[in-house]
Amino acid sequence: YRRQRQMCIRDRTFSGMQIKLSNDIDLKSEEWTPIGRKDKAFQGTFDGCGYTISNLKIERGVNNSSSNADMGLFGFTSDGKVMNFTLYNAFVKAGIDVGAIAGTPYTSSYSNITLAGDVKVEGYSYVGGMFGKNVYKGMENLTVRVNEGSYVKAESETYRTYVGGVIGYMGEGNIIISNVESNINVTGSTCDVGGITGIAHYGNTFENCICTGNVTLVNANDAGDQLEIGGIAGVWMNSSAGKVTLRKCNFTGTLKSALNGVDKSEEVAGNRLTGRKYYPNSNEGELIIE
Repeated sequence: YRRQRQMCIRDRTFSGMQIKLSNDIDLKSEEWTPIGRKDKAFQGTFDGCGYTISNLKIERGVNNSSSNADMGLFGFTSDGKVMNFTLYNAFVKAGIDVGAIAGTPYTSSYSNITLAGDVKVEGYSYVGGMFGKNVYKGMENLTVRVNEGSYVKAESETYRTYVGGVIGYMGEGNIIISNVESNINVTGSTCDVGGITGIAHYGNTFENCICTGNVTLVNANDAGDQLEIGGIAGVWMNSSAGKVTLRKCNFTGTLKSALNGVDKSEEVAGNRLTGRKYYPNSNEGELIIE
């Protein structure tokens, strides 16, 4: 019955509808099917009303197959709102576009959300503690306050990693991320590894973002990629299409990086906010730190 009910929810968009929690929910660590998928995105308003959802579990193959994409409590959402709840205890292991709250939040806004307890999020690429890939809407008041031993990890082989404590991959454009804190440790295999996000895209503004977790780039393959690690963003997109702004952001964790088995942590010690620019040989774009 639970499975049938879950699939019924998954097969609806809830466009124009509002869903409100009326009590805490325990998912009991049973395999979860994310709400919303690419061909039938969740488009409604989900208001957790301050309640707690606990013990989320998703365990799939860690590879870049589309069958293992868009994994989280929500899978793929668009043009909606998700807000006002705590997710307590989460184990999410999948491929690409992976996050405990939403694999692909896309054009839905998310606000007043806390991720807490024992949290382990693993994937191939585009992996975040809360959100995986493609944030195209403003987000605010996000808190990742997890227990010791929690982590976000991505192993992308020679592919770009895009992993962050909160967001794996930001979308481009005038998107504001504000009032965010995270204490989760982040590990990425290859490049684009950040305490808050793997990449700060052009036009993006990060305001009042605090990271206290440790950030590790395990083993870059190409010279220069070991620099794509930062306390807030792994890289920033330097483009004439828009500036990247980091305002009142702070990082107090540690940074570790390696290139082909050689420790390069000294080279990234100054990357307290962001790693190098996405196009290192281009003078286009502007990074503003306030």
